[in-house]
Amino acid sequence: MEETKEFKVSVVTAVYNVKDYLEEMIESIIAQNIGFEYIQLILVDDGSTDGSSEICDQYALQYPDNIVVIHKKNGGVSSARNEGLNYVKSEFVNFTDSDDKLYSNALKKMYDYLKEKEDWIDFVAIPLKFFGTKKGEHALNYRFKKTRIVDMRKNYDYIQLSMSGALIKTSCFDNRRFDSELAYTEDAQIIIDILLEKMRYGVVSGTGYLYRKRETCDSAVDLGRSKVSYYIPTIEKFILYSLKNAIEKKGYIPQFVQYTCMYDLQWRLNQKELVETGVLNKDDEEQYKCLIINALQYIDNKIIMEQKNLGNNYKMAIMSLKEENKALKKLEFSPDDLKICIGDISSINASTYTVTYEFIEIQPKAIVIEGYVRYFKELDDVEIVLKMEETEEECSPIEYIAEVFDRNEKCSLCLNEVITEAKGFRFNIKKEDLLECVKLFLCLRYQENEIVMREVLFGKFFPLANQLRKSYFFQEDILLTYSGCFLKFTRLNNKNVIKECEKQLQKEIFSKNNKMLRRGWVARNIYHCLKRRKKREIWLISDRLGKADDNGEAFFTYMNTMVKDNNVDTYFVLDKNSEDYERLRKVGKVVSFHSTKHKILSLLCDKIISSQAEEYYIKRFYNLSYLYKDIQYHQKFIFLQHGVTKDNLSRWLAKSDKNISMFVTVTRMEYQSILEYAYYYNEKQVKCTGFPRYDYLYDNAYEKNIITFMPTWRSYLTGKLNEHTDSRPLKGGFEHSSYCQMYQQVFSSNRLFEAAKKYHYDIKLMLHPSMPSECLDFFNCNNNLEILDRHIRYRDLFAQSKLIVTDYSSTVFDFAYLRKPVVYYQQDVDEFFSGKHTYDKGYFDYERDGFGEVEYTAETLIDRIIEYMKNGCQLKTIYSERITKTFPYNDKDNCKRVYEEIIKL
Repeated sequence: MEETKEFKVSVVTAVYNVKDYLEEMIESIIAQNIGFEYIQLILVDDGSTDGSSEICDQYALQYPDNIVVIHKKNGGVSSARNEGLNYVKSEFVNFTDSDDKLYSNALKKMYDYLKEKEDWIDFVAIPLKFFGTKKGEHALNYRFKKTRIVDMRKNYDYIQLSMSGALIKTSCFDNRRFDSELAYTEDAQIIIDILLEKMRYGVVSGTGYLYRKRETCDSAVDLGRSKVSYYIPTIEKFILYSLKNAIEKKGYIPQFVQYTCMYDLQWRLNQKELVETGVLNKDDEEQYKCLIINALQYIDNKIIMEQKNLGNNYKMAIMSLKEENKALKKLEFSPDDLKICIGDISSINASTYTVTYEFIEIQPKAIVIEGYVRYFKELDDVEIVLKMEETEEECSPIEYIAEVFDRNEKCSLCLNEVITEAKGFRFNIKKEDLLECVKLFLCLRYQENEIVMREVLFGKFFPLANQLRKSYFFQEDILLTYSGCFLKFTRLNNKNVIKECEKQLQKEIFSKNNKMLRRGWVARNIYHCLKRRKKREIWLISDRLGKADDNGEAFFTYMNTMVKDNNVDTYFVLDKNSEDYERLRKVGKVVSFHSTKHKILSLLCDKIISSQAEEYYIKRFYNLSYLYKDIQYHQKFIFLQHGVTKDNLSRWLAKSDKNISMFVTVTRMEYQSILEYAYYYNEKQVKCTGFPRYDYLYDNAYEKNIITFMPTWRSYLTGKLNEHTDSRPLKGGFEHSSYCQMYQQVFSSNRLFEAAKKYHYDIKLMLHPSMPSECLDFFNCNNNLEILDRHIRYRDLFAQSKLIVTDYSSTVFDFAYLRKPVVYYQQDVDEFFSGKHTYDKGYFDYERDGFGEVEYTAETLIDRIIEYMKNGCQLKTIYSERITKTFPYNDKDNCKRVYEEIIKL
C-alpha cells in the first residue's frame, strides 16, 4: 500500500456462487461516471463452484488494465476482502457486494466529497435502497437528507453498518483487517473502530447503493438465523468486543457505539424464538442468552428506549434484564389505567394494548363473539369483561364475563420468556339483552381496577374493517357497526336503514380517490345487483392453481355426474394455462383463476371447497379483502385437504388463520387430533368422511413392476411460493443439505438399479410439486431412474406402482387404501421435525402406525427395497391389519359423505 496510487478508487468484491447476479454488479462499476479508467476492480473468487470464476476471468481478459481476479480457497467474505486489500492501488476503497449494484454516480460523488473533507473524516456513506423481491428504503436512510459531515457526539443514532455503501480511506486498513471469525457484522466492527478516532464521517445524498433481496432468500442475511455463526461469535466478536474496545480506547462507551450494538441486538430480541430450532444445543443457547444479557449491562436505558424498531413492551422487558433496573421496576395504578415503571421511565398504559375481535356468530337467541386480548405479563388473575355503555335509564348496566383460554401463539416473547400475555375470550350475549341500540366495550378487571381497552382491531374473519369508518354488518334483525372501542348493536325492522349504510360505505370508499379502491366500489355495486337475481347457491371448487387431480376435482366430478343438485351451481377454479383446464371443462363449468368472472363469483359464492388452504384460495382480493368482509363473512370454507394430517399443522391451519367451516378428515386418529391440538375447532367443523379422491382409486399394478419414490418437500430449502406459477425457487446451498445428500446416496446407487434389472423392476421418481425441478441437478441420478412428469395423474401413479418409497408424505395413505406396501426413508428425521419445516410431530408414529418399514440409512433402505422386489412387493400381514384399523371406511362413498355434510352446513 506504500506504492504510488494508480487509481482514484478501488472496489474490492468477494465473489462466491453468484453467477446469476455478478455481471450486473460488474457492469454497474464499469458504468460509473467517474470513469472506469480511474477504478481498480478487484474480484476475489472465494472458491466458487457455479461458474462465477469464469465470469471473473472473462471480464479480466476484457479489461486487463484495471480488473484484477484472485482465485482462492473458500474462506468467507472477510478472508476474501482481506486478500483483496493486498492488491489495492488507490487512496480510497469500496466493498460493493457481488450481487448488488451502485448508482452510476455513486463513486464520483463519494470520491469528490471525501477528497474535499479528508482532513476531517475517514469515510463517507450513501443511502441503501432495496431492489429485487423487496423495494424501498433502508431503515437508516433518515441520515441522507443532505450531504454533510455527521458528528457522532451529537447524532449518535446516525450509525453506519455497511462498508458496501461507503468509500473509506485505504490508510484505515494499514493496521486493520476484517475478522475472519465473523460471518456477520464484520463491517460494523471496523466502522466503529474507525469512528472512535475522529467521531465523524460524511453522508452523501443524491445517489445510492442498490441492495438486492434475492427471490431464493439465500443471501448471508436471509440465512443468518439458521447458521451457528449468527449467534455466539457475533455477540462475542462484534457486540462485546466493540463495547469493551471503546472503553479501552476512550475510557467510556460513546453513545453511537451503544446505539450500533443495540440496533443489532433489537433484531435478535424481538423474535418468537431466540434461536431458530435445531441450530444450537441447549448449553450453547443458554450461553448465547447470557452473553446478550451481559452486553445489555453496558447500554444506557435511554439508548434502549430510543430504538425505532422495538415495541414499548420489548423495551421495558429488555431494560428489566439489566441488574440496575430490577429493583426499580413496579406497577403504577391510576384511576382507570395502569402501567409499568422503571425509575422515571414508564411503559405504555395497559389500556392501549390491543383487543382483536376475530369471529361473531349471530344465533337465533344469542350472539357469540370470539377474539383475544393482550396485556402485561405482570398481571395475573385478570378477568375479561364485555360491558354495556351506561344509559340514562335507571337500571343496572349489563356485563358479560368471558370464557377465557390461552392463545400462546399471540404472546410476545423476549429471550424465550413471555413479555406480553395473550388470552382468548368467548362471550355469549343474550339477544334479549340488546335493546333498540346498545354499545359494548371490553375491559380488564384486575385487583378491583377496571381498564377500558381502547385499541380495537378486527381479525380477517370479523365482518367489520378497521380501514373503513362506515363499515357495517347486517344479519337477521341485527345491525353491527363500530365507533372507537365500541361495538354498536342495533335492532332493525326497517331494511331501508341497511341501504343507507351501504350508501355511506360506498361514499367513503369512493371518496378515497384511489383507483384500486374505486374498483372495489364498482365490485360492491355489481355484487348487490347480481345478488338480487341469484337463484341457486354457488360453490367454487379447486385444487392447485395450475393442476387439478386432487380431492377438489374428485368432488367436482361427483357433483356434475352423480348428484346434479338443481339448487347448486358448481365452478372449478383453475389457471387457464393448466393442462387440466380443457379436461375439466368436459366435466362441468370451469372459471379461470383471478379472472373478472372469478372475482365476481368470489363475492357471490356460498361455499369455497378446496384441497388447498393457502390464503389466495380463500380470500381472492389480497390486501383489498377488507372492502368485502361483510359480504364474504357468510361464505363457508370446506377444506378437503391435500393429504392426511398425520402431523401437527396447527401453526398453519388454526381457526384464527383459516376459519375452516368443515374440516374433512380420513382416519380416526386424524379426526381426534384436529379436535385435541390447538386448531380451535370442534365437532361442528371436523368431519370424518374419507377423501373424495378415494372413490376414484383403482389398481392395475399387475401389468408392470414399478417402484416409485415420492419424497415430500422441505420448506426450509425453498423460497416463497409464486402464486402465478404455483412454484417455489430453490434456496442456495441445497447441494449441502441433508435432504439432497440422502437422496443422492440412493439415486446414485448401482446396487439398487442392478437389483431392479435382475428382478425386472422400473425405478421412478415423482418430485413434490413444491420442490423445484433444479433438485434433480444435484441428485446425481442413475441413468436408469425415470423422472415422472409432474402432470401425471396421481391415481394413475398409485394404480401402476407396486411399492412406494417416501420419507414423510401423507400421499401414501391413498396407496395404503389400495392395500399396497410402503417403505419410509427418514435419514433426516431430527431435522425435519425440529420446527424448520411447517410440520410439528403429531400423533402419527411411523414405527408404530406406518404402513411399512422405516429405514434411516441409504444402505438399509436399498436392502429393504430389494427384499420387496424378491417377494413381488406383497403387503405384509402386520401392515394389512394396520390399514384396516386406520380407515373407518373402505368403500366408494367418500364424495357422498362429504356432500351430505356440506348440505348440513
